[in-house]
Amino acid sequence: MGAKQELVRSGDLSRRIGAPVRVSESGAAHDSLFKGRLSWQRLRSGLSLHCSDCIELHDFSTQVEVAPRLSFVLFMAGHSAVCYDDRSLSIAASPKRPEGIAVALTEPATFTRQAQRGTHIRKLSVCLTPEWFESGGFDAHDSLRALVDPQSQHLAMRRWVPTARLLALAELTLNQATENSLLQHLQQESRALELAHGVIAQLTGQAASPPKTQR
Repeated sequence: MGAKQELVRSGDLSRRIGAPVRVSESGAAHDSLFKGRLSWQRLRSGLSLHCSDCIELHDFSTQVEVAPRLSFVLFMAGHSAVCYDDRSLSIAASPKRPEGIAVALTEPATFTRQAQRGTHIRKLSVCLTPEWFESGGFDAHDSLRALVDPQSQHLAMRRWVPTARLLALAELTLNQATENSLLQHLQQESRALELAHGVIAQLTGQAASPPKTQR
């Protein structure tokens, strides 16, 4: 992890995420949940970015209600057990074996995540909501389903392979160093869109090819 670390407390999560978060612990309650860097950024209407480079300090679970969205999640280290409503998903990633997951929700869902003491999580997620699709003139419902699983009416998941370019972009995003807040916002928005572009191109089988040179 980078030099700038902090303790993230239970009461911080709802404020940072912008939605009520329920925290459950099997034993005694702890105030501090993570040590490291966590951020949730709304980059523009319908586009958000979440970055984690932290250590889980205790065994606990978090639960939050999430609205319809298309999420591209890249795990670079750590293992995680999550649920969207009653559908479970387990991820185990390492620097040599990163994991990419695309999740499409066409209806609200309950997101639950189980943390495990001592686990170092390095991940980021880019989220596009129906508002973002509609601002570009796309049908949000059809776009959400088509990009992950056209047969699914609500909750669809699909794994994708992180390319060297996407991993490099993810590292730049996690290690944002610009102190100028405007430049930081513009850089993160640009990177989030490029990450989304790369994953969508892969999911649709339309990976970008080198431009043709004119003679």
